This record gives sequence, C-alpha cells and structure tokens, in this order.
Amino acid sequence: MTKSIRIFYSLLTLFAMPQTAFAIDSQNLPDVPPGIVSIKTIDPVKLVGYTVGDVIEREVILTIKAPYQLIETSLPITGYEKRYKGQVIGIELKSVSHTKKEHDGSTTFDIKLAYQVFTNNVVAKNAALGPEYLNLINTKNSKELVKYPCA
Repeated sequence: MTKSIRIFYSLLTLFAMPQTAFAIDSQNLPDVPPGIVSIKTIDPVKLVGYTVGDVIEREVILTIKAPYQLIETSLPITGYEKRYKGQVIGIELKSVSHTKKEHDGSTTFDIKLAYQVFTNNVVAKNAALGPEYLNLINTKNSKELVKYPCA
C-alpha cells in the first residue's frame, strides 16, 4: 500500500468517527481555592414588584489572580431559564456581555447579565436570581479545573 493511500484511509477513518463534544459539568468541579477570586455584585435596586416582560439587570465585577483564568465559554448562555429545585421559575437570561482587563498578576471581568421575567402565575410568588457557576483553569496546571459560584 502506498503512502498516499495510507494517508487517505487514515483521513477517511478520522472523518468517519462520530464527532463528540464534551461539556464541563460545573457542579462536579472542586471550588476555587480561597483568595484567588474577588467579586463585586451590583444587583437590581428594586427587590419586589416585577411583572411579565420586566428586565432585571445584574452586574458582576470579577477579579481573578494568576495563574487562574476564566474559561470564557463557561459564561451563562442567553436563553437559559433559571430553575429552583429543578422547576422553571419564569426568569430567562435575555443577554450577557463582558469586558476583560488584564493587569499584572490578575484579570478583571465586568459581566453584565439581563434577565427577563416570563412567569405567568396568577398568584405572586418568590423568585430569585441564584448563582451562575463559572469555570476557571490553572494555567500552570492545565488539568486543574475549578468552579466559582458567581452570585
């Protein structure tokens, strides 16, 4: 068998294999070590009285010390519906944006989250914006992944 035919069969085998994407389950990761992350959360001033269609905005300013870095693909995804004990509570993530500033020895992320109320209950009930889990990686040990609950 010639070299070009072997390469052809190798490529054919590679492309014929099912393509699998692996997601990181934040819930099963260990927590980030203390002192690595500092956070400032700016929650809405209005605590009650939201109705269908209202937008609730939250800003999170997160500073992460080296060698840890945020895995930016772990940011929440637009369209995600918040849940409490597995039940949809009628609050959906409408938009997410972030900026990144690098400093000596740390990185600061300004994350803006906008949620929209979609509940259609006749009776008023409590609903809360729970934590979003972000994943971090140790750049000195790429096998060390940790989670941080971004409240």
